[in-house]
Order: sequence, then structure tokens, then C-alpha cells
Amino acid sequence: MGIPITAANMRVGSESGVVAWELVRQGFGIAIMADDVAQGMPGLEPLLPEMEPIRFPVWLVSHRELHTSKRIRLVYDLLAEFFAALGRGER
Repeated sequence: MGIPITAANMRVGSESGVVAWELVRQGFGIAIMADDVAQGMPGLEPLLPEMEPIRFPVWLVSHRELHTSKRIRLVYDLLAEFFAALGRGER
């Protein structure tokens, strides 16, 4: 992406997104996060606002057995439709 960083630049990290976000909020560094998450956290600001957003997939998964329930399948399909529209910038 053209940003000159190495592993040596990464001094603190976490396997937990919630912990990573809190580290950023407390001023321990920077992180990549979804715009809607960052906008809900007072005090955060974009580091490179002119940079093209990083696109990443969102997976909607469920246990195989849940697909046989008509009610669960309806909710699943509505969620899939909502997230697809969100990804297209329709909402």
C-alpha cells in the first residue's frame, strides 16, 4: 500500500479487536478499523483521510443445521441482503 512500516514499528498488539481499539483510544498507537466503528469512538480521527479505504470481506456464517429452519433462514437472508447493500454503499 506504499506505507513504509516494518514489524519493528509494531510494538503493541492484540488478538482482540476490542482491546486493540481501546489501546488506540488510550493513545497507544494507530490501528486500521472500520469507519463506522471509528466514528462511534469520540476522540479518534482518520490518520490518512485522503487514502482509498481498505476493503475487506464480511462473512455471514451459521451452523449447517440452522439452514433447515425457515425462520432462521429468513433472518439469515435478510442479513445477507442488508450487508450486501451496505457493501455497495446503498445504506
